[in-house]
Amino acid sequence: MATSLLMKACFAVDPTTRQRLPGHMNGSFVVYSNVHIKSRFILNGVCAKWRGWIDLDRLDGVGCVEFDEEAARIEDVYRREQVERFNQRLREFEEDQRAYRNHHVAAAVERQSQSEHNPDLVDARKKMDLSAGHAPH
Repeated sequence: MATSLLMKACFAVDPTTRQRLPGHMNGSFVVYSNVHIKSRFILNGVCAKWRGWIDLDRLDGVGCVEFDEEAARIEDVYRREQVERFNQRLREFEEDQRAYRNHHVAAAVERQSQSEHNPDLVDARKKMDLSAGHAPH
């Protein structure tokens, strides 16, 4: 099975000396007619590094993709921090929900308790039930 990687490269090279122009092509360098390139990227969720060279005269070259351990360690630390922040926010949300539910349950119990001890409210509730067509409690 053949695979390939399409790469677009823009080079700033002096055609007379075949040397790179100052300030261009970070991570790359030119030796005679070859450009050597190192490029970090994420490939299918995995930190990878492409290393290779391209012949500027023939526009062909050789390269390889390898696992980038340094970038993977950095990404792993970042991912762990992100998961911890998410878990903290989830714990805070659950605590807020629990406090909200407890507050409303306590308020409902208080209202129920008050209505059971207040005969006017009990009579009003019975009248509402009868007018709505419900059987009395």
